[in-house]
Amino acid sequence: MILRKACKADLPHITAIEKAWSHAPWQDNALLPALMQPYHFYVIEQDHQAVAYGIVQIALNEANILTLGVAEPYRKRGFGRQVLQALMDVAKTEQCESVFLEVAENNLPAIKLYQRFGFEKVGMRKGYYQTSQGAVDAQVMKYVI
Repeated sequence: MILRKACKADLPHITAIEKAWSHAPWQDNALLPALMQPYHFYVIEQDHQAVAYGIVQIALNEANILTLGVAEPYRKRGFGRQVLQALMDVAKTEQCESVFLEVAENNLPAIKLYQRFGFEKVGMRKGYYQTSQGAVDAQVMKYVI
């Protein structure tokens, strides 16, 4: 297992993971700009491919986690926690005062992970994610550094 910065070769693997679980999957063309500043894009490589990833955007004194995901066969191994820690470390290094994210209200494993890191719910976005089963609300969560 290797935690490293993402590269262009990782995008097809990340897109496949996104399509498998996300309510609003990122596509290669949307992920490509995230390889550059002001984004910080990390992956965990296992078996010669990206199996977990996360993107944080820095704007002034705030960080916004744009996405974080783990491929199904690699869940519950601590990979999400490791990627989240890398993103949080970037926010601290960049001297951010807070970190924000949105998470689907029905994504209880992710919510629990964020809560363990100290994130707190600060708002809701009604119908934020559109799914084949209908709209899903998003929790807005915040961590104060």
